[in-house]
Amino acid sequence: IVVEPAVNEALVLRLGEYTGALQWQVSPDGEEWSDVPNATADTLEVSASYNLYYRGSISVPGCPEYYTDTVHIKPLIKEILIFAQPEVGIGDIEDRIFVMERRPLGKWIMVSWQESPYIEGGQPFVPVDWDPEEKTGFSIPGNRALNQRGYRNEAGTTVGQMFGNTVGAYLNSADLSVDGFDAEGNPLPGSGSWKQGFFPEYHFSRQRLSGNDEPIYLWRLENSSLDISLELQIPTAVCAEQAGSLAFANPLLLLVDPKTNLKISWGPMLFSKRSQGDFTKPHQNIALDGASNSWMVRDRLVTGASYLEVAPGSAQFQNQPWRGFKRFAWTVTREHVEKALKAMHEQEPDLEMSLDPGDYYLSHFHLNAETKYQTAPAELGWSMRNLRIVQKYPALLH
Repeated sequence: IVVEPAVNEALVLRLGEYTGALQWQVSPDGEEWSDVPNATADTLEVSASYNLYYRGSISVPGCPEYYTDTVHIKPLIKEILIFAQPEVGIGDIEDRIFVMERRPLGKWIMVSWQESPYIEGGQPFVPVDWDPEEKTGFSIPGNRALNQRGYRNEAGTTVGQMFGNTVGAYLNSADLSVDGFDAEGNPLPGSGSWKQGFFPEYHFSRQRLSGNDEPIYLWRLENSSLDISLELQIPTAVCAEQAGSLAFANPLLLLVDPKTNLKISWGPMLFSKRSQGDFTKPHQNIALDGASNSWMVRDRLVTGASYLEVAPGSAQFQNQPWRGFKRFAWTVTREHVEKALKAMHEQEPDLEMSLDPGDYYLSHFHLNAETKYQTAPAELGWSMRNLRIVQKYPALLH
C-alpha cells in the first residue's frame, strides 16, 4: 500500500497490482476490523485527522482470503502557543499593570472588585498588621513596594503581588467589614453581603500571533483541542461556618459568539472552601447568567469530568488549603464544546445561540479568585505561575 497526499486533511491509500476482489477495511486498534462501506476500488481516500489502521482484504474464488500489509494513519499534531505567562514585575509596566476596571489591553491587567479603593496619602494602601507574602506563599525579592499593591474599602482589604512569572493576592473580607461603630468606637460586625475578587486577566488577539487583528477561533478544525496548565498554591483559606461564606479559585476562558454576543465562561474549579456542601464529590454545572448573557460551565478538576479531560499526573480538585505549588492541567476538545452547547440549548431552547464550536472565539483568560461573606468573614491567599495555553490540531502527514 502506498500513501499519497490529497487535498485538505486527506490522504490516498493506493494498492499496487493484485488479482481478485478488493475490500478496504478499517480498525481503531489493528485487531478488530470492519469493512469500509463502498470501498472496493484500488484507491481509498482517508482522513489524516484520525488515528486509525487500514488494510485491504482480497478475495479470489477457491482461495483463502488474503490481507495486505497494514497501514497506520497517525496524525501529526500541530501546536500553537496561544499564551505563556510573562516574566514581568508591577514596576516594569508604565501603567503599573494594576487597573480598577476591565480593559482589553492585549497584555496582563489586574482586576479588583473593589471599585473605589481607599488610598492613603496618594499611595495604594499596604497593610502592616499581617504579611501578604506569608498569606500567599509568594516571597518578593528586593523592593516589595514596587511589586505589591494594596487596596481597601468597606468590603475589606486586598493585596496583589507580581514578580517574575508569578502573580498572587491576599483577600481579607473581614478586615473593614463593619456596620459602623458602637459608643466606645469599637467596630460592629458586618451584616451585609460582600464579594471580593482580585485576579490576573489576559486579553487575546490574533495580532500577537500573526500580525492581523482577527479573533482566535479555536475549534474550527475537527479534532482540535486546547491544553491549559498552570501551577497554583493556596496556603490561606478561611470561611466561617455560616451560609454565604466561601473562598474559591476558578481559572476561566471567556468564549464569545460575535453574531449573538453570547459569552461562555469556561473552566474547572481547582479549589473551593465553603461553609456548606460536600466538595469532595465530582461536580459539573452549566448555568445561564441572564444579566450578562453569559453561560457558566464549571467542572471540578477530577477524573471523569464531562466538559474537559484531566492531564495525567495533574493535581486534582482541592477543598483544603496547601502550601507549595501544585500543577493543574486539563484539555478542552471540540467534542467537549459541542456537548456543552447542546446542554445549553436543551436548557434554553429559545435562546439565540450557535451550536457550532467554530463560531466562538477566545476573548481572554482570568483566574477567578474570590471570597464572599454574608454575616461571616472569609479570606483567601493564593499565587499562580507558569500558565500556558496551547492549541492543538491534526496536521497533514506530508
